[in-house]
Amino acid sequence: MITARGIDATLFEGSQQNGYIKITVPALDQRRAIEQIWLAGGEVIAVNPLKRTLEDLFVELAGQNGGHRPHEESERE
Repeated sequence: MITARGIDATLFEGSQQNGYIKITVPALDQRRAIEQIWLAGGEVIAVNPLKRTLEDLFVELAGQNGGHRPHEESERE
C-alpha cells in the first residue's frame, strides 16, 4: 500500500482521507505507481506491504483445492 499526498485523487484508484490517498498496487507495479505520483507533483509518504492474516491465507488455500486435502481423493480409492 502506498500512502501519498498532494495529488488529484481521480488519478489513482484508492481511498482518500484527510488529504492523503492510499493506493493498493501489486509489488511489481509499485515503482511505476510511485513514479506516477512524483510526476503528478505528489509526495510519497509511506510504502507498506499488505499483511494477510493466517485466516485469510487458510481461506485462500482452502479455496484453491476446493476445500479438500490434497491426498483426500486417494484415500477414498
